Amino acid sequence: MTPRTAMPSRASACTRRLALGLGSLAIAVAAGSAQAAPLDVLASQSLDDELGGRPLALGVLDDGSVVLGGMDDQGATLVRLDASGFLAAPIERWPGTLDDLAVNPATGTIAAVVGDALVVLGPDLEIAWRVPLAPRSDGQAPRQVGVGELGTVAVADAGELYVFAADGRPLGRAALSHQATTGLAVLDANELVVTTGFTTLPCNGRDVAELQGFAHDGTLRWQAYGEAPEPERCDVLAATRGIDVARGGDGLVYLLAEVEGRGHDGRRPSSEAEAAFHDVFHGTPRHPTTNVEFDAATAREGAEPRRFAYYARFSPAGEHRLGQYFLLPDEDAVVSASAIAADERGNVHLVGTTTHRLEELDEASEELAVTEELLAPSGFYQVVQADFGARAVWRQIELEDTTTHMPGLALAGERVVTLLEAFGAEGPSVLVWPPAPRAKRKGRKDPDREDVGTFGYESGVSNADPTCYCDTRRPAAPSPSLLLFALLALGLSPRRRESPRSNTKL
Repeated sequence: MTPRTAMPSRASACTRRLALGLGSLAIAVAAGSAQAAPLDVLASQSLDDELGGRPLALGVLDDGSVVLGGMDDQGATLVRLDASGFLAAPIERWPGTLDDLAVNPATGTIAAVVGDALVVLGPDLEIAWRVPLAPRSDGQAPRQVGVGELGTVAVADAGELYVFAADGRPLGRAALSHQATTGLAVLDANELVVTTGFTTLPCNGRDVAELQGFAHDGTLRWQAYGEAPEPERCDVLAATRGIDVARGGDGLVYLLAEVEGRGHDGRRPSSEAEAAFHDVFHGTPRHPTTNVEFDAATAREGAEPRRFAYYARFSPAGEHRLGQYFLLPDEDAVVSASAIAADERGNVHLVGTTTHRLEELDEASEELAVTEELLAPSGFYQVVQADFGARAVWRQIELEDTTTHMPGLALAGERVVTLLEAFGAEGPSVLVWPPAPRAKRKGRKDPDREDVGTFGYESGVSNADPTCYCDTRRPAAPSPSLLLFALLALGLSPRRRESPRSNTKL
């Protein structure tokens, strides 16, 4: 295979901003600092980078390298890129489908559920051990995998939880009550495996979120949510689903879930108690909660959007520490959160997609002034401070008439990496976000400077050279692929590109 030619040298600030002026690409910065640091694009198929097909899951190591699990025409792929975006190991390829991927940032241990096997590899992508799994049946939910900080691996497969030591020895097995398991985390310091998902309540036919903690030997230690409510409350219980669970850098458990708004799940409450419509995250005597509000986007009462998110911090013993709703207060608004992570300070990182824009705070009331509907659903990245008392970062990536989505999130130290997908574009991109600010005024967002436009100073990117003037006149709207390329220009850097190598594992 002929090696690729070297990438061109880094574009100047003016060149980058002229590229960003194409169409209506907008990176909306609603929080953080007055001058938002630009994000970087580690790799993208729109720039002809080798991502091993279409990435479906990702992880990040302490050295900054990124592991991508995906699919191409030949089957499943595994790719490791170094901190600069170069291939750090030969691309691994397997027949079958990749369901999930987990990474231990400190050791570089990688666990992947691919085809009919659990495969564990080192950072060089050499297989350390593998365990066969039952063939995946049609319609079965994707299997989930997690890796602890000491190398323990757990996998959820067809309603069963399997736990393995770092050397592949079986440690335990348990039956899962979830009808669908959507997330799994391993906390080796506590010899704990936590799973989340949902099941359907027979009393109302709605889904209800579940969260369970297991010992490494498969013994159930604790559970939250999931139980049937009192008969008189069943009809007014909103549908909820566990979406993701993560071990935070602080050693605690972080749950991400979604809630269907009243009347939006196709089963509008018929009881006169409709005004008391609630969800399991409000708390019960058995599972008390402390939910924090600091603005209209975190206030559950009185708001009935179509769908919204809930996230919470739990102790390894299953104690609910803090929780918070995230919604946009419009009856048609949808927040579809995808993944959660938390850093060593306890700051909570979220990604997903929303149909509305999070507007500036009204300084007098500290409420959201307006919630504006977007032309197309847009991916978002949010960071909430450790006390859940303020939003440290809020960014939306908008492409005119084009849906964008953030399906994946990985965090190691200060390095935050996400997947970005844009409908109609050539392929996904891997974004690296600047570190979240460490301090912020409680309950407020820092407003953008008046001299900072959509992309920073004038038509440029925040933190770019303010002396560089660029013509901001808008040309005709280009294709989504060109718009995505404009985004990628933000992080364009000179990189040596070698011909990718590949290994096929049968």
